Amino acid sequence: EHLKDASGRALLHGYVRDRRERHPKLWEAFRDCVRLLARFRETHLDYADRYIHQQHQRSASNPTGVGTGGTPFMAYLKKHLEETERFLHE
Repeated sequence: EHLKDASGRALLHGYVRDRRERHPKLWEAFRDCVRLLARFRETHLDYADRYIHQQHQRSASNPTGVGTGGTPFMAYLKKHLEETERFLHE
């Protein structure tokens, strides 16, 4: 049985993974997409680090350690990159 999202739909990864032997081109296309997503997330993390996180904080009302929503964005972006990269090691 596939993992399901909150609405009960099967997640794409499990669906494609379970069919990789019968449909190797589908599996490779999926992995190519995940590689591209990982590259995007890595670039996004790098830009966020370089242009936001490493900048000197100029005022208390504009902290560089949290994003616009008040989240610790560096940890958040790194977590998403690591989760994406985990799919590439199967």
